[in-house]
Amino acid sequence: MKAHLHPRHALHRQQGLATLLVAVVMLIVLAFITLYSNRAVFIEQRTTTNQYKRTLALEAAQSGIDGFLGTLGGTDTAQNFQKYFQKSGGDWQLKNNYDNSAKLNTAGYLNTSNAAYNHDFTLSGLRQAASGTLPLPLTEAGANIAGFAQTYEIYLAVLGTNRFRMIGRGCADSCDYSEAFVMIDFSISGGAICPLDINGALTVQNNASIHGITNGVNGFTCGISVGSIAGTTGDVAGCKVGNCSSSDKYDPPYEVSGTVDKNAHFQKYFSATPAAIKGSSSTCVISGNATPATITSQCSGKNQVWITGNLTVSSATGWLGVIAAPGQTLIVEGNLSLGNTLQMMGFLYVFGNTAAPSSATGAFHIIGGAAFAGDVTGNLSFNVTADTAYSKIPSGGSAKPAASAGSWRDF
Repeated sequence: MKAHLHPRHALHRQQGLATLLVAVVMLIVLAFITLYSNRAVFIEQRTTTNQYKRTLALEAAQSGIDGFLGTLGGTDTAQNFQKYFQKSGGDWQLKNNYDNSAKLNTAGYLNTSNAAYNHDFTLSGLRQAASGTLPLPLTEAGANIAGFAQTYEIYLAVLGTNRFRMIGRGCADSCDYSEAFVMIDFSISGGAICPLDINGALTVQNNASIHGITNGVNGFTCGISVGSIAGTTGDVAGCKVGNCSSSDKYDPPYEVSGTVDKNAHFQKYFSATPAAIKGSSSTCVISGNATPATITSQCSGKNQVWITGNLTVSSATGWLGVIAAPGQTLIVEGNLSLGNTLQMMGFLYVFGNTAAPSSATGAFHIIGGAAFAGDVTGNLSFNVTADTAYSKIPSGGSAKPAASAGSWRDF
């Protein structure tokens, strides 16, 4: 005889099967939810990592720009603006081996497509100005922290007269992984660096011969700079070598830079206030007016002399100063009166005015350098020749990169 299930038992089996199916479906749904959540977390991690690396790349580009601007304004002539720029007439020019202006499109980017608003650093023929790697951060124990690999590259281009563009490319890990760039427009500004520096007005009488000669000394960009100039100036010329022939003269023959505050002019050379230099234990101070004989008697063997009054040269003076590197630095707080020949190996700085009357004879000849905070007037011949042992190059140089407002672009 065949056994039959009671309807109640059949219904119970069907309910159990439905519960099992529901549980399986819920497990499948939960599995999908879990997988999706894991995928979302993975995508978020990747997005965060990409953003982090992007930030590192942008930071590297900005650091490269900041560092390079500082280098341009530094005193090391092998690395500062003189390595990349040169003077032509009254204008600064970017040297050809650093100029990428031919690679700029109409939008100002390094790209062959004029419609592109991004840089293509794979372009052939790009001329790199600088590159570097940022130092890794350190733990408290002094160990490097991994994951911060940052490098940068710097490119330059001409935009117009005395106007230039700097492009900093930053990379994290590698440029293939994360890349960013910063652009900044800037100009080269500031007075020239010359062995004969007249901050005030130069008034030339009787077509006097006034020469400033760089003589191949690194750091000088001209022979003579003046705040302003008047008189018969035909023989006022900065020269590259001593014979000062037409082919050796600078163009223009002198730089008209305008007059600045005397204290600022002083600090350019001494990197300190007048009071600090005057009060230094290494300075021999002569109170009141003086003559070359006073300097010899009171400050013999001293490398730095400060005269609180005027200095008068009424008779021929032969090679005033210590004839040994670095030579004597002579600072005249008052005025300088030149009635006769003054020859000196060292550096002369005059706060007040300098005058050589029409009755003056001889010549003014310095091997090293001369700077005048005030005015210079007269007909006495001036000749200042730069020398590596005696010249004083202004700290920070004379040309400064000046960033244009609103020129930063971060990408």
